[in-house]
Amino acid sequence: MIIYAWNSEGAKYETFPHFLSDNANYPRHRNGVDERFALMLTEAGWAPWIPNGDVTMNSGYLYDPGQSNQDFGRNPQSESVLNGRLRTFLDRKPDNATFSKAAWWPWVANVRSNTNSRCSAALITNLNCSSSSIAFGEGREDTKRNFCVHDFNLTGKNGLRTIQVVSVHQTANSKVALEDFSDLIKWVGESVRADNNRTVLAAGDMNIDLLDSGARQEVKTLLPKLGTDKWGLCDLGVGVATHQSGKQLDWGFWCDPHNIGHGWTASKRAGYLGDQARPAHIEKQAEWTFNRSDHAVIEYQFDESLLR
Repeated sequence: MIIYAWNSEGAKYETFPHFLSDNANYPRHRNGVDERFALMLTEAGWAPWIPNGDVTMNSGYLYDPGQSNQDFGRNPQSESVLNGRLRTFLDRKPDNATFSKAAWWPWVANVRSNTNSRCSAALITNLNCSSSSIAFGEGREDTKRNFCVHDFNLTGKNGLRTIQVVSVHQTANSKVALEDFSDLIKWVGESVRADNNRTVLAAGDMNIDLLDSGARQEVKTLLPKLGTDKWGLCDLGVGVATHQSGKQLDWGFWCDPHNIGHGWTASKRAGYLGDQARPAHIEKQAEWTFNRSDHAVIEYQFDESLLR
């Protein structure tokens, strides 16, 4: 199972197949079937399947090819994806028991909002899951973005397990982001303790620079609250930037107090604008022009074969 997390800095839905697959069309294959994946977007812009108009903030809007009011063609911003790979992927009829799903959670009431309309969250996946938008941080709801929670049910050696993945975009202020992170730690701890069959990954644009030794230490000080051997940072290590500023802002952490799995690993699937990191199937840097975001695409892997 692979999770891709990306702050796309606006609607760039037409680009997602390029770093999602090795042939720029469909997900990678393993043992003859599609790799199970979920792409989590923050700053996801306006979803191309939603006509411009008023929406309810933090409500989920699913893509449904059977609903005419979600026709790509009714949204002027969707011209670039009208007949592109995104729609091909979402409308395809799979032959290997997988399917396609997309959902969008706006953080604004309409496309004309004074708040940057790129601020929203989205999910594209070929896994069956349930999703919700959660407000957290008691007393600070007006200063924070909601985060999205996605529950994926997979079968382990001892039965059905829930892989809960939290899509995060914390406040773009390091001090406030640490407060956000503290609240997130508390929420994740409560969530994972409420279900003995659950393990959690929280990942996204954390807006805390792990290349800053002081910030990294503060993060590591907070994490043990989840249990000394039940949590782990999921980052790219020392010296690897995920943002054009030279900072490592995009990372995650996992919590597994019930020993369901063996944690997550992180890698850079596609570099930020101007970075040299790119998908393996893109041979020349000149061809790697579709990541127009300041943020890299981060790939998180979970080995399903080790799921208990």
